[in-house]
Amino acid sequence: MRENFEWKVKRSNKTTLHLVCIIDNCTWKLRAVRRDEWTYFQVRSFVNQHSCPLEEVHRRHRQAIAVIIGEVIAPRLQQHDGRLMRPKDIIADMKTMYVIQVMYSKAHDALQYALSLTYGTHEESFKLLPSFAYVLEQQNPGTITDLQCADDDTFLYFFMSLGSSIRGFRRCMRSVIVVDGTHLKGRFGEAIPQKGCCRHNGFSARTYSEFNYNRHIEELHRLHKGAFEYVIAAGPHKWSRVHCPQRRYRLMTTNVAECINSCLKFARQLPMMTLAEFIRNMLQEWFHDRHAAARSMRHQLTDAAHLVILKRVEKCNYMTVNPVDWNIFSIKLKGNQ
Repeated sequence: MRENFEWKVKRSNKTTLHLVCIIDNCTWKLRAVRRDEWTYFQVRSFVNQHSCPLEEVHRRHRQAIAVIIGEVIAPRLQQHDGRLMRPKDIIADMKTMYVIQVMYSKAHDALQYALSLTYGTHEESFKLLPSFAYVLEQQNPGTITDLQCADDDTFLYFFMSLGSSIRGFRRCMRSVIVVDGTHLKGRFGEAIPQKGCCRHNGFSARTYSEFNYNRHIEELHRLHKGAFEYVIAAGPHKWSRVHCPQRRYRLMTTNVAECINSCLKFARQLPMMTLAEFIRNMLQEWFHDRHAAARSMRHQLTDAAHLVILKRVEKCNYMTVNPVDWNIFSIKLKGNQ
């Protein structure tokens, strides 16, 4: 394939396989036989030297079918930047590695075959999802899963929360919940379309002034009365920066949903069960790495906080501190107060 030589089947039956070059009068050939007691073919003769004229060699290749290309690219489905290989990447790789021109439709079929070969099909994945949820709960104490189907038994929702995540959320973290629909990129890709409501509700939560808060909350009431009543009943002080009773600037404002979606850039295009297993494995690695980092700490504070204090201590070495009273001090730095 790499040298653009092609072959054809001259004879094929249960006991004999005879392959020759597609160019007439070429010396390349392969002959294999199989006996009744064998479960395999044995090569009896093989001439690996082509005598084809150079003008007969071209870049189309009849053996470069989607199945063969899929088997070649299967180990390299995930690209270096974390995304899934695309048909145009397959076209470029086949041209670089084997000097073969592949049509887009064949590259697309090869990609689908490689995905099914490596991760299974989407149909099989949905069938195995209940078993996956059961094993996940049994092997991870405290884990909660829920699988919802429509009236016609088609897939609707899948919820998964690992026991370690639940325990960490209840004991160690601020109680902030973010709900977001994962945008699947496979054959059955879909997400719940609630962009308008979430957009206006998000503006109401992130606004810094009472005037802007009232403007956005009124627009939310106009668009979706049910959502308006829900967030008001929950209490604006729990989700609005304007009404936050504590210092609102200590809250992390990074979009958690976008961060997770970035981590799932590759897995979102895989079958459902593979996506769930990818998330489980990702969280497992995060827990392990952070536990290892916590055990290796030599200070009461985290390494990042300890580094901040060290930098401030270095600055304090050039300061002169004079007490004014028990709570107020006069600090001078290089002659400036």
